[in-house]
Amino acid sequence: MFFVFIILLFTVNLGMIYADDINQTNESLFTENMDNLSLNAKEYSMNSLNSSNGSTNDYKSIETPTQELNSNISKINDSKLNTSGNINNTTDIISSSSNSSESNKEKVNENLNNSVSTKNKVQFAGSSLYTVNKSAILDAAAGVKKFVEKNNRVPDYVIISGDKFSMSDFLYMLSKTIVNIANKSSDSVKLSEYKNPSAPQGTAVKGKVQESQYIDLSKRVVAFYEKHGIAPNFGKTNLGNIQFQSMIDGFSRILNFVKVNKVLPKYVSYNVKSSSNINKVIPKITGTHGLTISHKPGNSSSSSNNTNNTIYGNMSIGDIKKASTELKNYIDSYNKVPSAILVDGKKYSMSEFLYLMAASIEYVYSGINKDIQSKPVGDSSSTVGNAVNGTLYAKDYIDLASRIVEYIDAYGKAPDYGISPVGKLQYQNIVDGFSRVLHYVNVKQEIPDYVSYTGKVLKSVDVVVGNTTAKAPVTVPSSPMNSKYDGESLAQYLQATTNAQVNDPVIQALAKKITAGCTSELSKAVALFNWVRDNVGYSYYFNTQQGAKKVTTSLSANCVDTSHLLIALSRASGLPARYVNGKATFNSGNVIGHTWAQILIGDVWVVADAISSRNSFGVINNWNTKNPTIYGKYASISF
Repeated sequence: MFFVFIILLFTVNLGMIYADDINQTNESLFTENMDNLSLNAKEYSMNSLNSSNGSTNDYKSIETPTQELNSNISKINDSKLNTSGNINNTTDIISSSSNSSESNKEKVNENLNNSVSTKNKVQFAGSSLYTVNKSAILDAAAGVKKFVEKNNRVPDYVIISGDKFSMSDFLYMLSKTIVNIANKSSDSVKLSEYKNPSAPQGTAVKGKVQESQYIDLSKRVVAFYEKHGIAPNFGKTNLGNIQFQSMIDGFSRILNFVKVNKVLPKYVSYNVKSSSNINKVIPKITGTHGLTISHKPGNSSSSSNNTNNTIYGNMSIGDIKKASTELKNYIDSYNKVPSAILVDGKKYSMSEFLYLMAASIEYVYSGINKDIQSKPVGDSSSTVGNAVNGTLYAKDYIDLASRIVEYIDAYGKAPDYGISPVGKLQYQNIVDGFSRVLHYVNVKQEIPDYVSYTGKVLKSVDVVVGNTTAKAPVTVPSSPMNSKYDGESLAQYLQATTNAQVNDPVIQALAKKITAGCTSELSKAVALFNWVRDNVGYSYYFNTQQGAKKVTTSLSANCVDTSHLLIALSRASGLPARYVNGKATFNSGNVIGHTWAQILIGDVWVVADAISSRNSFGVINNWNTKNPTIYGKYASISF
């Protein structure tokens, strides 16, 4: 009798994963939030606030995207959602809601239903040994995460590089990859023949699992597969039994975090309700709701309309914080959001800088201190939003930042708006809020508890803002007409004006041509000065008659229009430039009104008067520099 009891006990538990012994259940099998999963770099707390389980945390942290039915967590969309919750655009980011009816679920995209390429013979995993590399698995995890968010179920299968895998195979891939990453290995995953779970089942679970615990779960999932050749029905943890489908979703979110942030999250939160639809639908490899993964090794999946020729590379969080201060100052001064920002001589569109700010907020609050890889980011399709008035607390703007990073990584462009506890935040308001968050961090060296909105709706303006990175001394020609940089905002000295058409394609192309091969601010300025001086003849007339663009074709101008062209070309090349107006005594003895330029090189505004072949950059030879009358120095002039 005792022997029969043992046999029955073994049979019941064959499809389950248990902790190794009773004392290990606190670090036992992990699964993820199916209705509400959030990946976290660290458990979030503000100034050591109590966590949801009542414990006190002594460090600060963040939570990545999550949504409960009645929570304040926002959604990032680039198209509107109707009131029923239907998805109007396949690129919307929607977190699943447990109580959504099946009629309100998005119908699976036809590209997913008919995802098998006719160019590739689709093979079924399980018939032989397969090897899938880490990069492809991370791409697949990101795809499954989005699939679950949109459809509130796992796909029936995934197709990776033309090979079709069951979800049992995929759970093994996920588990093994997490174990490999924990062991600092980038090995590919080899698959054998794995059977589907016999009877997936689970309980309602809610809580958080630390990194060490979900790694432990992954190890035991792998061991279960390799011992029994079958997927587990569920994983037993101290929080409850995590069903097979829920583990797939949870592990997918972990590896999506790795794909975005290059590190494992410090913990994962989940909230699985007994009514969750995700666990009601059993995936079948013969089903119609499959998912094809587009994996291109070594290539970015992002697209962009960027045309500013930025060389994308790593940027330090320190530089991003300083540039955010410059951005905040510009928005405060002009009540507008610029179209681009200049950081260490490199021009980034505001959509690209939004990505850097959002990623910085994630990194700073998760304690990750490493450079962030910049990338091309397309502009939002349109900007919509409301005048919001209220307080966005840290947990909410951190969540928003995390989902913006995910959205841009997925779709290669900035979102139109974000729904938050204070309302629908317009794209420009998100930029404004994030710049103020990072400015606070830059000044106070700690996270702000909240960001307040006062009801204003910002507009974008075609302006390039310069950053506040300290200007290093550069050896330039000494002249009494030079001025010391006083640390003022450089935004106004980089923007387009009526007669200095910085963003005009003609000006942009000419500036690029002239400065080709130049590697420093000084070499660019000298090249631009020499071109204007050598190619534009002098014509005597009063005030502006042409503007910079017309001078490129007439190649003849007075001092005002010559200055317009030199300043426009300088600003188009990322060099702050300004006008100086006064009265000068020329070598002929004539004392007349005169206008020239100054270009900022390092920490010096260097004089640049290109109307005479006797002058050079930083050197004036055609009028007396000892006693001129200076009326003023300006970002733009009206005469």
